[in-house]
Amino acid sequence: MNYDIGGLSLLVKRTMSTLPTESTREQVLKFLSSSASYGNLGLFIGAGFSKAVLHDGINDVALSWGELLHSVSDLLDVDYGALPKEGVGFPEIASRICAAYVEASAGVSFSQALSKLKAEIASLTCWYPTREKRLRFGTYIDAFAPAWVITTNYDLIVEALLTGRSIPLGPNDQLINPRGVVPVYHLHGVRTNPEEIIIAQEDYVSLFRPNQYRQIKLALTVKESTTLLLGYGVDQCVRERKARLSPRCYPSTPEGKSERGPLSG
Repeated sequence: MNYDIGGLSLLVKRTMSTLPTESTREQVLKFLSSSASYGNLGLFIGAGFSKAVLHDGINDVALSWGELLHSVSDLLDVDYGALPKEGVGFPEIASRICAAYVEASAGVSFSQALSKLKAEIASLTCWYPTREKRLRFGTYIDAFAPAWVITTNYDLIVEALLTGRSIPLGPNDQLINPRGVVPVYHLHGVRTNPEEIIIAQEDYVSLFRPNQYRQIKLALTVKESTTLLLGYGVDQCVRERKARLSPRCYPSTPEGKSERGPLSG
């Protein structure tokens, strides 16, 4: 990251315009370094990041989206294994959990069931890393010097790593960028405000309306920045989801092969 300040703008502009689609690891690292120095590097963080931060070497503390729904089903006395899941996404499964809960509970409406499901999710995601993990992973985040963070996680792990230097934003908040503070935009909501959590199919109807401010701002923010994905399996599902925001996706493996894994968080 030791670049001449006088030629930094030209260097970044030239690098961004000539970085080949099939880039080497060294080229990508230099590109990220230039973007961080220029101030337009953003982080897009998924559940895999929280799992890495909280992993104690033996057990997985943080849960993927599927694991989270399974745990919520157990808390609501809904048989997760009996729910039809073939060919449907997690939001639809969440809606089916609510429907099953309504069917088994007298006098409970679907909206009440959904609120209870969200409250349980908020409770299940109240993770907090140890001091050792905060120091270790906080140093990593500081090295990236992100201008912003967008996450699909409900937890506040990123904020714990950037104590006093970040501000959490929910899906209904504006994407602000205060001087000296890293905005952490929770695309699917924050555990501290369960009612704003985006989890069921019904929640996504409003979330992905094309004329919504969040959709326009999110697309422009990612398009105008270098975006580094952390905590995602770069499989076809992620490619389809992120391709609408960024035309390039660089695998993290030295061999250039994608890390396949479940889309979660």
